[in-house]
Amino acid sequence: TLLKDEPRTSMESLVFGVLYARRFGNPEVGDVLREKIVKEQRGDGGWSSVVGENMSDPLATGQALYALQPSSSMASVSNVIARAQNWLLKTQRDDGSWPIDVTHISKVDRSAPAKAKSLKEVRALYDYWGCSWATIGLLQGIPIVEQEDGKASQ
Repeated sequence: TLLKDEPRTSMESLVFGVLYARRFGNPEVGDVLREKIVKEQRGDGGWSSVVGENMSDPLATGQALYALQPSSSMASVSNVIARAQNWLLKTQRDDGSWPIDVTHISKVDRSAPAKAKSLKEVRALYDYWGCSWATIGLLQGIPIVEQEDGKASQ
């Protein structure tokens, strides 16, 4: 799936495409996909899980940060990363979580009363998934400093 030359309709497919290209030695493809991620950044600094949508979410933003961090020395990418980190920090709740709008990410209709359990379960899954990716994306930007004794510190 990652090798197919088809339009990518989700941030997840763009991110995993970049990761796959880097890992398996096709940097040109990775560069093209990285630039697509950069161009998809929303005006508020985040990204949408659905390419072309204008609603940022922490899941897609964390994934984008994870994919972009290895290119953070590039001035254009550095600014994009800073805007995204700022968006995540501004939207983080007091309890450390982020709001996730499941209906924006998943197009499955769970509005019927009989599907209430399904909606509750999928909300829990996306809350966990989104907050995890947001945290991973932010942690990617923490510099690791080598000490003289060879141990790493932050």
